Amino acid sequence: MALKYLWVICITIPTLIPSWAGNSHKECRSLFNPPKDSAQAVQCIISFLDWYKKNYSSINEKGLSYADKDGWYKVDTIACRQYLDRLMHSGYFTNNYKKLWQEYFTSKAVYWESSPQNEGPPEGFDYDLVLLTQEPELFYEDPKKLSFDVVEMEKDFAVITTTADWPLYFEMTKRKGIWMIDYISSEGYD
Repeated sequence: MALKYLWVICITIPTLIPSWAGNSHKECRSLFNPPKDSAQAVQCIISFLDWYKKNYSSINEKGLSYADKDGWYKVDTIACRQYLDRLMHSGYFTNNYKKLWQEYFTSKAVYWESSPQNEGPPEGFDYDLVLLTQEPELFYEDPKKLSFDVVEMEKDFAVITTTADWPLYFEMTKRKGIWMIDYISSEGYD
């Protein structure tokens, strides 16, 4: 009987040690012991999410796609430009972020020309494009309650993740001493 308990202890204790010691693997360092400057990058994300909550309706007031007179989906290039201009006006994004989304909108326009779609929601425009979900409020409702983990941190580059029901990855760059969002990705949306 004592041997049985000893066996349980020998198996259990090594699995508990990492939780006692904190998360220390390089690929995901917990903010209990944050790398230098990570708090500023995280604060940028929190500030952005607060801003996005306040401006969500005005940014998303107009759809980015429409159905033409024959019912085929088209990308509304003017609405896409205005959408990106509103996001860029926030001051939280780099020009790289804007460039990536311009390329996305162009690729969707080309795709719908070669593969027309008229059924269901317009593919690629049926979720919040900033937070990559149909439930963006899970992230922006109270961002101070979210936990953040540093995936990678260098002098002028960081990848920080936060999780609501799934993780979002914020790629950040530091320009003139200010952290900005370069790219946001999620598992399944990249």
